[in-house]
Amino acid sequence: PIFFETVAMLRQHHPKLQVLVPCLHERMKTYLSSFVGDLPITLVDAPQGASEVLTASDVALVVSGTATLETALCHTPMIIAYQMHPISWWLMTKMATTIWAGLPNILANASIVPEYLQSDMTAEVLAPALSNLLKNAQAKQAQLTWFDQLHRQLQSNTAETAVTTLLHWWQDDVFSR
Repeated sequence: PIFFETVAMLRQHHPKLQVLVPCLHERMKTYLSSFVGDLPITLVDAPQGASEVLTASDVALVVSGTATLETALCHTPMIIAYQMHPISWWLMTKMATTIWAGLPNILANASIVPEYLQSDMTAEVLAPALSNLLKNAQAKQAQLTWFDQLHRQLQSNTAETAVTTLLHWWQDDVFSR
């Protein structure tokens, strides 16, 4: 519901706003349609995932998780938002080994993508953050530059690396006998 409130607030400053929401299955689409009302939201059938919708988007509002990495690999500037039960949050903060929730930030070991977690995840906070990202070419470009680096970093030749590793392991094992 907070994301839909965010769209309603954004529309006030961006009257031509069009929002696409990828739906993995009909049950999801039916559930989300109850929130749409008169908002400029199109629920898109996306049984194979959100990459087509993300690639077509200027910016994205993404729930923390693997979707943030998918969004980065689709080269779509984003903000990350997430809320969980306060007890789960408390436990998470005690066990966390990083200060970030989004995979792009964790992989960068830096705050590349703005994160709005827990009490910061409100429409009053998210709408201006998205509006800024829509209007601020420098903020978009900063994310896109990092996403390019991330893409190259993750595009390693895994087959070659695996074979090389196995050969070294085999040679070490054979020659150590």
